[in-house]
Amino acid sequence: MTPETVIVQLRTGKAFFFGSMTVFCILILLGFGILVAAAGRLDGQTIFIGGSILLLLAICAAYYFGLAIRKPVALRMDAKGISGYYAEPAVWSEIMEIAAFETSKGARYLGFAFLNPETIRNRQSAWRKFSNWARNPFHNKSRNAQYHYQIVISQELLLERDVESLATIARAFHRAA
Repeated sequence: MTPETVIVQLRTGKAFFFGSMTVFCILILLGFGILVAAAGRLDGQTIFIGGSILLLLAICAAYYFGLAIRKPVALRMDAKGISGYYAEPAVWSEIMEIAAFETSKGARYLGFAFLNPETIRNRQSAWRKFSNWARNPFHNKSRNAQYHYQIVISQELLLERDVESLATIARAFHRAA
């Protein structure tokens, strides 16, 4: 018996941690900039490069803090299909394989492979395509590469749920659809 809807929240502590570490890097870079300015070696090129790096780090920090404050649903599964921050909306009839797997270094993932991968990729933005590719530890180099999961969600991102139980629930939904 599967529940009607499974909602898994994002682990916001990780987002706060990454945001805090980014702010720490900004402070180190600002301190270095003050030392360079005090030594009188500040020129236009240094200001441009330093300012660009500071801007990029500030955008990253804002992204992580915004993610932690907004607390989006990481994964939602119901009788119709899946959706969420880390999963493009898809119906069960589009999904070919659901797997919980572990890398050789112990990282655990939940993966969804599609019957027609182009269908899901066409729904994704360029950033989502890249981020799914970057999070997928099995792209073209592993024993699981034959599936090439189009949606890969790390256990580290999910709050209070393990990927094995989520894969079992997803398979039950998949069979019932």
